[in-house]
Amino acid sequence: MSDIHCGKGQLVDEDLKDHIPNAERLKQLKRLREYITELPSKPDFVIVSGDITIRGQEDGFEEFRLWLLDLIASGHLPPRERIMVVPGNHDVTRQTREPQSSKKQFQLFWDHFCTTFPHSHIPDLDPRPVDNPTVDKDSVALQGGISTKEINGKIALVENLPFLLSLEHDLLIYGFNSAHGCGVPGKPDAKIIENLRSLINLAGPDERAKAALTEIEKAYLDSLVIDAGMITDDQLLYFHRHMSSLKKTLGERFERLTKIAVLHHHVSNLWSQPLELKKFEAVVDAGQLKQGLIEQSFDIVVHGHKHLNHVGLDGALIPIQRKDRYNPLCIVSGGTIAGFPRHGDRATFKVLEFPEAQGPRRAGIVRETPLRGFGNIPEAIRCESSTFNVPVNSRQPELHDFSSAKVKLDDALVEKCSNELNHPSGSTARDVELANSRDSVVSETLRYRCYAQLTTQNSSTFYEVLQVTKKLRFRDYSRLRWFVTAAEENFDPVKNNKIVINIGNFENTHFSEADAPNEIRNSISKLESYFRNAIDKGIVEVRVHNFSQDELINITRASLA
Repeated sequence: MSDIHCGKGQLVDEDLKDHIPNAERLKQLKRLREYITELPSKPDFVIVSGDITIRGQEDGFEEFRLWLLDLIASGHLPPRERIMVVPGNHDVTRQTREPQSSKKQFQLFWDHFCTTFPHSHIPDLDPRPVDNPTVDKDSVALQGGISTKEINGKIALVENLPFLLSLEHDLLIYGFNSAHGCGVPGKPDAKIIENLRSLINLAGPDERAKAALTEIEKAYLDSLVIDAGMITDDQLLYFHRHMSSLKKTLGERFERLTKIAVLHHHVSNLWSQPLELKKFEAVVDAGQLKQGLIEQSFDIVVHGHKHLNHVGLDGALIPIQRKDRYNPLCIVSGGTIAGFPRHGDRATFKVLEFPEAQGPRRAGIVRETPLRGFGNIPEAIRCESSTFNVPVNSRQPELHDFSSAKVKLDDALVEKCSNELNHPSGSTARDVELANSRDSVVSETLRYRCYAQLTTQNSSTFYEVLQVTKKLRFRDYSRLRWFVTAAEENFDPVKNNKIVINIGNFENTHFSEADAPNEIRNSISKLESYFRNAIDKGIVEVRVHNFSQDELINITRASLA
């Protein structure tokens, strides 16, 4: 759920020059409750991605808080420790940010949510985040979130870990506070303020003039307010320390997790996004955030802010020259509940489903359900929801085009492993078809085509080239068995015959699709064990070259020249 916009008064959309009265927003919240009670199953987790209220109104916070607690009590939402809440730009108290403290900025949001629900880090109000959170790698209980205790009759927050970790579901949800730079007072022009104050004094007993001038001063100061989405270096540092700690504790289990990041502001432009002229369009440090999420193998980013429904992939930041093969981020823009949907869009909430009970997962489902003001709700959920199948833990091979450089890479491998082909003492044939003597089994026209054959007066050697970017599998072993068998059938009975398999290992380059360290090398060793008898007899020789990233860059650069 995102951009709920509870609270009294009108919600004004400056772009559409329109408003939604409070009564209409309350109707939407009531309707959302009806939809949630009709869901086929209770959600395991709930994400609230900001803009709970309108321009920091306290009654909006309390209204939504009570709404959540009511649905929890009725059994339609999970317990509060499974509900992640992050603030949006409407959830700060505007023009209260002090130079060295953001306490006043977030105080109302904190008071209403942060001793009740897991949440992103709130500076100057939350306890300082721990660098190495305690996690039990053998526990299926929910970990992370908040710890509280009662002090003098009041609930005090002891610890806030801004993530929810469920090893039962192989799921990690991490909350980010992107509202640090929202509602921050700008520096006014001293001369303008001085002149306005002088006019107010000159107004004397004319209260209407004084009120009008005071409103002008207020509007001027409000026009200077900075409203920038920002994560901050401190929060990114905490995030990386938390991920390092989780990796160390969980080991390989960390890679099995489906990882979801939650924040309010969008981190990229969205498909069909309306044009807006603003000082700060997106999160100002979105590049650093996305880099961190991609490096930590996050799968999904859930956000709000734009009131625009969108589900898409974002891999534009991933550098091609890096040896790592990263996941693109799946971006899920939450739209709005009781705000202004963009032109042609609709008020919605979304349900994320993962058909695979545990990781590593390969896919998820996003169901986007519109909030209709009338009609049969179960039928609307079933028939009007849009369904998106999204990749999870999906690498981007198209960013690393192996095929365009393959000829150069084959040449480089042969130069490293079988340079005798470049300086032959006999005759060399390339792209050689090997005769098929088993035409009683398969057609004689089905022939193996090997890389090369070198023939001298006393010897005949058959060569094959295999470039390996991921673990060798059955089809790879089968192909090489076919090659060895076909080459053996073509041995010259009066010469010394040999079969050479040249293998390029790309595990330490950006072409690598390996899921674990040394898995390519181990699969090559397995291949060698299959041909052990032939290797020991000198019939087969396996020659391996481990390409480095620098070496690869030089080769691929030359292939593009």
